[in-house]
Amino acid sequence: MNYANYSLKNLEAQLEHVCELMELIRGDRKTQDAFQDEEYCYLLKMQVMLFEEIRKRRKAQ
Repeated sequence: MNYANYSLKNLEAQLEHVCELMELIRGDRKTQDAFQDEEYCYLLKMQVMLFEEIRKRRKAQ
């Protein structure tokens, strides 16, 4: 995913939204069950990409 056109503030908001979605998917299920959910795994990958982009931008400031 290309985050070049996103502001740092927007990236942080996207990360917060992804984390909230992950919590909803996990819900009452065990973490192990959530990891078997395809949507959860996609969000987890997206979370990592957002963390990396935010870290890179903060380091460049």
